[in-house]
Amino acid sequence: MKINSILLVVVLAIMTTSCNKEINVHGFNFEHADLSVIKVAETSKQQLIQEIGSPTAQSDFGEKKLYYISTKTEKIAFFEPKVLEQKILCISLDNSDIVKKVDQFTLSDAHKISFSENYTDIQGNSITAMQQILTNIGKYNKKK
Repeated sequence: MKINSILLVVVLAIMTTSCNKEINVHGFNFEHADLSVIKVAETSKQQLIQEIGSPTAQSDFGEKKLYYISTKTEKIAFFEPKVLEQKILCISLDNSDIVKKVDQFTLSDAHKISFSENYTDIQGNSITAMQQILTNIGKYNKKK
C-alpha cells in the first residue's frame, strides 16, 4: 500500500511538471528601446542603428525598409506553440537613408496565409532504382 501511494505521488508530480506553460520571447526587445529618438525626416539609418540597435530584417530590393520584430509565444507540453503577441516596427528610408515613415504593426494586423496543396512536377530524367544501379556499373576508376 505504501509503495502504491509513493508511486502515485511520483506519477502526479511528473504529470504536473510536464504541463507547465513555457513563455518565449524572440526578437527585438521593445521594452528597453527608446523609440522617441526616431524622428521622421531627421534620423539617419546610422543614428537609428546606434540608438536602438540592428534591425531584425531589412528589405533587399524595392523601397528601403528596416524591420524590428518581436514575438511572444506560449507552449504547453508537446502542443504547437501559440503566438500571444507580435510587434513589428517598420521604418521606411528615403534615398539618402533618412527616416521617411514609421509604422507599427501588431498581431491583429497580420493576415493568415493558407498554403496551397498543389505542387509542380519537375520534368526530367525519371529512372528506376534498378536503372540507377546498372548505370553505375563500370563508372568507378580501376586501381593502378
